[in-house]
Amino acid sequence: MLDGRIFVAHNVHFDHTFVKQSLSRHGLEFEGEMLCTIKTGRALVPGLPSYKLSSMCKSLEIVLDNAHRAYSDALATAHILTILNEKADGNLIPYLYRKEPRKNPSQISEEQLDALPSQAGILYFHNHAGQVIMLTSASNIRKKAWALVKRFHHKRLLPLATEATSVNHETTDSELLAMVKQYLLENQSTPKFNRKQRVFETRFGITDEKGSDGYLRLKSAPYHPDSVFHKVFATHQEAHKTIKNLNQSLQLSDSIGLFSEPPEQYNQKVEAAILNLTKSVTRYLVFDKMTQTGTSTLFYVENEIVKGYCVLNKYEKINQLEDIADRMTPLENDPAIFRMVHRFATKGKIRKITYLNQP
Repeated sequence: MLDGRIFVAHNVHFDHTFVKQSLSRHGLEFEGEMLCTIKTGRALVPGLPSYKLSSMCKSLEIVLDNAHRAYSDALATAHILTILNEKADGNLIPYLYRKEPRKNPSQISEEQLDALPSQAGILYFHNHAGQVIMLTSASNIRKKAWALVKRFHHKRLLPLATEATSVNHETTDSELLAMVKQYLLENQSTPKFNRKQRVFETRFGITDEKGSDGYLRLKSAPYHPDSVFHKVFATHQEAHKTIKNLNQSLQLSDSIGLFSEPPEQYNQKVEAAILNLTKSVTRYLVFDKMTQTGTSTLFYVENEIVKGYCVLNKYEKINQLEDIADRMTPLENDPAIFRMVHRFATKGKIRKITYLNQP
């Protein structure tokens, strides 16, 4: 029914994509000439206030009942097409165009690309010698591979296109785990076409210092693994807010000349606050979203340090650290890994967070 016909729609690429994909799922190719009544309308009926379907119908005095329903919109588009055909004196050929199929400009076969799974994981590009020249993480390996390959003609990817001859993959149990593994693999092997990720610290900790007047003061400072902190926070704002609340609740002051008690008495209150901070260890489990295979990844965070992860199946319920201690894959204290986990958690891209009981 569609073969050899001209496909007409209002904003034709939108509709054409849906029809093409639906047919493709059944093994049918859909290529041919198209006509967009928006673009053709702008050319043949210039000066209209708007070229939305409802606006064009109003300007051209076409009745549009039940707008945004498939039959009504298609019928209104047919009426617009009739008017445009009259404006063009029956010759709409100059306004037709064909959407060429996107080609595979790489040396990688389409069979390899289509064989990749639609799962989260790591994608490896190899050269003719089998060396990994680029790796990347993805929530959908096959989709990411095709997206990259179709951009191989771009200037930035041309060097990769000339060397990449095959692809391989490793599935992971979550998109977040794929990102973490990509970061670790890049640091281990440094593939030729991977850009080194910037590593910067976003965490802050609370420490103390004694001034020349003998008074202890709490302060926040950028986190460093070699420094001693009473407590670590994800951001400077969180650390600063905690210090402010402690000062208010214990009637502390960090301003010179505002102390109403001798240093020994005042410092005892500060030391009590420090003791409470040290005891209040923050421990929580970050559960990543479940994959198509029914697994999910759990990350264990302690004092804003990602200690490790383990993979769970959909029937497992974990709420205590003891349940995963023997199964956990440890991770080094790395600001980049914490930033990935924290960003996923704060943007709601995870399943849930479970805070563990304080000691």
